Amino acid sequence: MRRLIYFLIVFVLLGGIILTAYAPDEIAMVFIILMELIIFLGVIFGLYPVIQYYQAFERGMINIERSLEVQTSSTWSVIVQIEEFFHERTLDSLFREYQTKVQSQRESAQIVADIEDYINDDILGMRSWQSIVTQIPGTLTGLGILGTFIGLIVGIQGIGFSSVNAALSSVQVLLSGIRVAFYTSIAGVILSLVFNIVYRVTWNLM
Repeated sequence: MRRLIYFLIVFVLLGGIILTAYAPDEIAMVFIILMELIIFLGVIFGLYPVIQYYQAFERGMINIERSLEVQTSSTWSVIVQIEEFFHERTLDSLFREYQTKVQSQRESAQIVADIEDYINDDILGMRSWQSIVTQIPGTLTGLGILGTFIGLIVGIQGIGFSSVNAALSSVQVLLSGIRVAFYTSIAGVILSLVFNIVYRVTWNLM
């Protein structure tokens, strides 16, 4: 599944490069490059941490399975001896906080806290910029719509009917503007949909 996620990320980034290469003019190219930059930042600050957490949880499951194989009266005593339970900085830090809390609760005969108080969707979402990353698809679509308006405005401004040649030239400028308008809006929608799918799949797997 990890290979599929990496493939989809590369697909999104390469898709943006291809869209940039086939941009009809400089205006469309600027918009596609801006979209690509936003996607790249989303991958680095949003997707990459989620993939790291996903892999860390897999390693945590392996450590739990190994701990259960050890013949002892307390699986917890085996788990607490593992220094890097997840082999991931954020999760290991949160897990150490949980271990400290559990240790103090066990010593004072209190009800042991649930690990979900320390490691949960809200905490991981905050540490992987989820609230910002989930706005990226809408931002990409918005940029596509903005490019549509700019393309149409450029096309309309070039209209002139003072002569036959001017009229023919105006039609060409208008068609060029319409091409930019459709290109940027379609590119924005495609990149938005693919990025959103990749992010949602990765988050749900984690």
